[in-house]
Amino acid sequence: MDITLDSLHRASRHVSDTLGKAARHVQENPVGYARLYAISLVLFILIYQLLMPIVKGDTDMWYHLNGGRYFWNTGEVPITPFFSFLHPDREWINYFWGFQASIYKVYEWFDYQGLVIIRTLLLVGTLTLVMRILFEHVWEHRNLILFILLTSVFVIFIESRGYQLRPHLVSYLMISLFLFILELRPKWTPILPILTTIWVNVHGVEWVVGGLICGAYFIEYFTNQRFNVDPGQKRSRFFPIWLLLCGVATGLNPHGFDVLLASFSTPELITEFIQEMRPIPPEALHTIVINDLIFSHTDTLAVICILAIIAVIKSIYIRSPRISHLIMFAGGAYLLFRGTRLAWEWALLVLPLIATWSQTFNWNKQTRGNNHTYLLIITVVAIIPFASIGQKLDTSLPYPFDNTELPTEITQFISESGAKGNILVPPSYGGYIQWELYPYILIHSDMEFPPFDEHDFTEIRNAFNTDQGFLSATQKYHVDFIVVQRSHKYFRNIIKSKPEFIPVIFDDLYILYANSASQPAITAKSKIKELNPFNLIDKSIDADTAVHALKSFIESQPNIFRSYHALVRILIDSQRFDEALPYAQTMAKRFPDKPNAHFLLGNILENSEQCQEAIVHYERATNISNKQSKLFINKHIGTCHYLLKDFPTAYDYLNRSLDPFMAIEAIEDLYQLAFTGLVVGQTHQAEIILNSILQQSTEEHEEIRLQAQALLENIDRGEFDIGFTDWMKDPLNLTHE
Repeated sequence: MDITLDSLHRASRHVSDTLGKAARHVQENPVGYARLYAISLVLFILIYQLLMPIVKGDTDMWYHLNGGRYFWNTGEVPITPFFSFLHPDREWINYFWGFQASIYKVYEWFDYQGLVIIRTLLLVGTLTLVMRILFEHVWEHRNLILFILLTSVFVIFIESRGYQLRPHLVSYLMISLFLFILELRPKWTPILPILTTIWVNVHGVEWVVGGLICGAYFIEYFTNQRFNVDPGQKRSRFFPIWLLLCGVATGLNPHGFDVLLASFSTPELITEFIQEMRPIPPEALHTIVINDLIFSHTDTLAVICILAIIAVIKSIYIRSPRISHLIMFAGGAYLLFRGTRLAWEWALLVLPLIATWSQTFNWNKQTRGNNHTYLLIITVVAIIPFASIGQKLDTSLPYPFDNTELPTEITQFISESGAKGNILVPPSYGGYIQWELYPYILIHSDMEFPPFDEHDFTEIRNAFNTDQGFLSATQKYHVDFIVVQRSHKYFRNIIKSKPEFIPVIFDDLYILYANSASQPAITAKSKIKELNPFNLIDKSIDADTAVHALKSFIESQPNIFRSYHALVRILIDSQRFDEALPYAQTMAKRFPDKPNAHFLLGNILENSEQCQEAIVHYERATNISNKQSKLFINKHIGTCHYLLKDFPTAYDYLNRSLDPFMAIEAIEDLYQLAFTGLVVGQTHQAEIILNSILQQSTEEHEEIRLQAQALLENIDRGEFDIGFTDWMKDPLNLTHE
């Protein structure tokens, strides 16, 4: 024992010495480790972004693609809602025409993979500049902990906006680049007017932010001159001239200086319709919720806010405030409370303020002499961005374009039909619909404001949510098609007032109605007229009618999971297992990532006395199911093992999935748990469950009640034997959805 304890003590000392040496090496080489950390984090973000496909988001990217296509096809900047049947002649200031033209060309040359790369480069470029600004401020005190902390916070927050390709990403890059030049590379100031020209054509509405930055440093320059303040970085006498030229460059766009009006043309009540345009809730600026080293963007926003306030107070307290930093802090705060979407601009505007404050704080002194604490803090803080961002990666998504939440099947159906006309669709999907169907199909509106305003958004909202609103819209406009989400079940009652609209196709998320008066060729071929498209297993519809309709629909649309799922469910409920089997097998093959596909196939095999095969598919379902679904599927696996007379395994699954004392479970399942419990020696548990069966069983379960009574009598006599009781197959092999 002494030898063992001595060995453990030596091993412990060895580990402690190794960690101490590692901590001292980090403390002695903070700049090198800071660079290594920054490079590692940039490479991580690069790989992460390249692995993330283009996803639905709010479909804004697709109206940008459509605008770009219009530009290259016509040679004109799109300044009207050419894709809408509402106001095709209404003009507006298209302040992101350059972005639209650019990403369309990238798409034309490289498809969605090119868009993934552009999104990645914009985000990685921004984060690289942010890290560089922090590094060049923090390294003066070799403050590695603070550098890693600040880097982690800013990276998590800015990256959270990087899942969509929108012109905001260009603005974030430009803000970072302006700040980097003005803070750390003033000799590069002559290129700012060129950057301004690019910025105003790609995302001109953000001239306010560029103006705030240039104005802040312009004022600071003359303030420093007046009071002989050393700015730290040498600036030439032409410095303010280059900043003024940025203002001149703002007018170098198709709209000239009218682009300045874009920032003030937002409809007054737009915040009622677009959540990200609402003022940020005050509690978001100070509420932090940490879960296993996982920080959300709201947590990091609160951290940035707290640090910015501390930095302002500290700079005033030590009487060394930077005028430019205070102006950007105040201006950024105004923007922050104008709308949630401007939180990222605000965070970048206060970056120099926080970075400069970090120069006054030497955390190395706080941790000197405690190497283990220093190494622990470094390690924990360094892990945070990798854990927070990495947990969002889902490699199971289709790549490079994930269309699972988009009405792809519906737009393909309309396109292949050769139809022309107008379509009613919620604005949040308008971007994708116009991209896929213009110029043959026109939409009501998308999420652009302007050209659309509160009146347009109110009209389309009422059309989908009220009887009179729908009647008003269909009477005011000639509507050929309607796309509605299947989760919006009340719309079925609304559309009854216009029987000429017939459901013609659905996918997993959306339903398409066509106007039989204007699209008779399409509605005449509809396979789903007799179905409730919002609930395909509606019990009020005759099963044979539903089965016939779904089989016909699958023949014409073989790639829609909902149709297979509904057909198989209806056939199972009708005990038509042989008829359901080939459709279930096709469903599992076509949709291997759908847990229900494997579960329903397993259910059919279980009820067809093919339990060994059923278990294979049940296990496949559990591998891709959530925790609650796994419990439900495990119950069926337990039943299969019970039917195969593998009672120990059956008990293991049933005991894990059933809660006989706190939940209401099926009598058949309780009996199987009790019986298998007796087999494995859980006599007390089995006795309680069997008594529970007697207390709650009805005439419907008379056979099971008799078996339970028989088992209890044998337990009382101490004569329980597996062979004594007939193993009841018929009443016990039932499954319950």
